[in-house]
Amino acid sequence: KIKGDVENVRKILSDLNIPEPPIDITEYAAPAEVGLSGPLVGYVAKLERYGITRAELPFWNQSGALGDLLTGRNGDPNGAYWLYTWYAQMSGQMVTTTPPSNESPLDGAASVNDAGDEVRIITGGNSGPTSVKINGLDTVNVQLDFTPSYGRTVKTDGPITISNTTYEVGEDGSILVPIVMNPTYGYQVVVTPAGDPEDLAGTYTLTNINSGLQLATLDGGTANGTPV
Repeated sequence: KIKGDVENVRKILSDLNIPEPPIDITEYAAPAEVGLSGPLVGYVAKLERYGITRAELPFWNQSGALGDLLTGRNGDPNGAYWLYTWYAQMSGQMVTTTPPSNESPLDGAASVNDAGDEVRIITGGNSGPTSVKINGLDTVNVQLDFTPSYGRTVKTDGPITISNTTYEVGEDGSILVPIVMNPTYGYQVVVTPAGDPEDLAGTYTLTNINSGLQLATLDGGTANGTPV
């Protein structure tokens, strides 16, 4: 409802020839959405897009929990805490973001720093394969992170980096960053100038974040085609 409500307020002010004051939304997000990065990022995106000066998370549950960004009073951070940490790290100027539609669950907010060499994007809300298109770039490095969100009372230790990739920018000056989204998770894309490729030699393990079990090959085999 943010878009329609803000348009109505601004029309009333215009009709009455009243200079527009700052708009402050005192509470946003439904009880089922607090503590979940995916739903909350859509609010942040629209508050930025429609020029809201201030907005506060609601007090639905436990006092002293930073608007349900902590698991409880004097609690640990949940998944949404890290989304707002990313948001707080944005600097410089906010830049235009365009969702598929105003009703789309997928949305995001973005900034470019004053030096013009870093773009930060927070996004989420969609389910399954998703692409984030970023325009106006040269060859860049893209770091993709996510913050799992399991509910307002469930601790999340911190964001997890999914990938760190160098993109060759197309002729139109854009790149497409693919993300397979969980609708409750939040995602961060950090774009910086491309540097020299890192030496990726070494030994790696893949650990399932839900079970804690590591992917292994049959009998420790290393030949191509070895079952896992």
